[in-house]
Amino acid sequence: MDKKRLEEALYKKESLIHSFKKREISQIIIENTVNDLERRRLRYLDNEGTDGLYESDEKWLNLLLDEKMISLNGFRFQIFPMDYQEIEREGFDYLPMSNVTKEKFPSNLMCLNVHIPDGVDLGRHKIFDEARTFYKIHYPEYDFHYFVIRSWLVYPGMKKILREDSRIIQFMELFEVEEVSHTNKIQGCSRIFGTEDMDEINLMDKQTSLQRNAYESMDALGVGFASMKF
Repeated sequence: MDKKRLEEALYKKESLIHSFKKREISQIIIENTVNDLERRRLRYLDNEGTDGLYESDEKWLNLLLDEKMISLNGFRFQIFPMDYQEIEREGFDYLPMSNVTKEKFPSNLMCLNVHIPDGVDLGRHKIFDEARTFYKIHYPEYDFHYFVIRSWLVYPGMKKILREDSRIIQFMELFEVEEVSHTNKIQGCSRIFGTEDMDEINLMDKQTSLQRNAYESMDALGVGFASMKF
């Protein structure tokens, strides 16, 4: 099944590249976007010793292969009709949205959902102007209203443990924070410590100032939902 999943993805990849070229999207953007498929394929090969894709890769690859996710200079932008289920989620990853926020962001309101892979330069603030230009030129059929982001990077508690000139803080202040969850520390722990397991975090050597500061002030971690006008 995992190999069949890869075969289906590779077939859809050719259709995606054809669509990108019809829209006259540059070769470097095409390569940066579709390379996520190859990265996941190689990870599977390294781990399993054969070709395939994990079931957990399907959600992200479907967004990519259905032409909903594009990589621009490391940032990923997802064509995102507002979906409360995707923002709120459930269980330990729950982030409730108030009625006031839902009035501002009605269901199916067209947005660009911003995803930040590890290692992206958060100081590249002009990326949002670049994204505006890109989507207006290549996807003029969409009427985008906001960039939105659901991330630990826009949780205001981070200001307790980072300097004002921190790139994380400067990035956060590009957005208007709409909602927060003070108890949801899953993403913050995963990105900062590489694990959500507090037993592992307690035992590990805290090698960076961010790790040390976060560990000493775990209340600074949470998740936020934030927006920026398109």
